[in-house]
Amino acid sequence: MGNGQWAMGKKMKNLFLNHSSRAFSLVELLVSIGILAILMAILLPALQSIRQRQVELKCVVHMRNASQANELYVSSNRGFVPYAGSSQSIVNNPAREQIAVGGVYGLYLGHWADLMPEYWSGDLWSESMTCPDQPAYDPAAPDWPDASPSIDGFRRQPWYDLSAAFHLTPQSLARGSRLHNATAAAMPLSSVRYPSSKSLLYENLGFCIPKSSESLFWIDAGQTQRYATSVALVDGSVFRYARRNAFEPVFGVGLEYTMDGVLGRDIDHTLIGADAHHRFEQPDSWADTD
Repeated sequence: MGNGQWAMGKKMKNLFLNHSSRAFSLVELLVSIGILAILMAILLPALQSIRQRQVELKCVVHMRNASQANELYVSSNRGFVPYAGSSQSIVNNPAREQIAVGGVYGLYLGHWADLMPEYWSGDLWSESMTCPDQPAYDPAAPDWPDASPSIDGFRRQPWYDLSAAFHLTPQSLARGSRLHNATAAAMPLSSVRYPSSKSLLYENLGFCIPKSSESLFWIDAGQTQRYATSVALVDGSVFRYARRNAFEPVFGVGLEYTMDGVLGRDIDHTLIGADAHHRFEQPDSWADTD
């Protein structure tokens, strides 16, 4: 190698070493941090939206499972959904707890599951029929939503509520009625007049919002109705539906106490697509008779 080539090679080597060893300047570091912050600001909401959508889809699947469990119960019990009797009584549930069921409050807060022991594993209800955002049962944890020991047991049940229309007469749910004057009676599924508009199960208010940890705040603020919740209809279809879009109930919020009971409607189909509403495939059974 000639002297000229050797000198040129050494010069290039020194130039490479100097360039590779040069540290980032403060300006370059700040620019890089700024670019990363912008990317995170763009991507984080999208990732959160994807995660929430996954939770919603999982909730729909679990709601459908619960609906199908009720369908099997109906086929084995002369066409009736779970019913606890016309008067309130104290019974032992599969979790070996004493609970009050029956009467005008029926199987409140998912206690319809207590009549389906085949879906229990020990003292815990099947997770495949439980809201994904429902806190896991932990007797050592502070009671949710309040300090009453009786609330503690409700965590074991699915917080998918059974419509009160199936344990109260249509006359009891007429406009202007009062719950304390209602008459409890088992209403067969065949008595439903509008299967594609009548709720069977609906997601409890405590778990129908993106952040369940904020549930109490939103419930106190009266804002939970604006969030889309899972609802299973009598025809077997499953929806994500904002409860404020439901037809006016006799009392309570939408989907709970249907006006005219099994003869009334819950879902307003003219509002399909409103408030993040999604419809999912329904089975061939339970054909609509609207």
